[in-house]
Amino acid sequence: MEREVRYCTSEDGVRVAYCVEGEGTPLIALPAFIESFSLLHLFPKEEAFWRRVTERHRLIRLDWRGTGLSQREIDHSSLDKLCLDIDAVVTALELDRFAVWASGTGAPWDCDSLAPAPMSQGSSPTERI
Repeated sequence: MEREVRYCTSEDGVRVAYCVEGEGTPLIALPAFIESFSLLHLFPKEEAFWRRVTERHRLIRLDWRGTGLSQREIDHSSLDKLCLDIDAVVTALELDRFAVWASGTGAPWDCDSLAPAPMSQGSSPTERI
């Protein structure tokens, strides 16, 4: 998959690397652990999976602060700091609504940017990805 690397700056001044691929409903795929979207080509089965996802979704992947292509020199990392990384990407892309893919250590998030938007009458709380 060909991807363009983009950068944005979090509220506390950390440069966060992210990429956007595909068309459709925005889907932010949070890193499962210390990984980088730039190394996906080393894992052909996983790369094939994400390629299929981009057929229906605008796939947004990021590297956490201190890892991958994001700023490596940081004071410390915490859940609150990682939430700032997500907020920076959401702001840079001007996303109002998006789905989130979180697994492994990327799953237990409690960030304001990930809070569900109020549902309109007749809308479904989940969307099939």
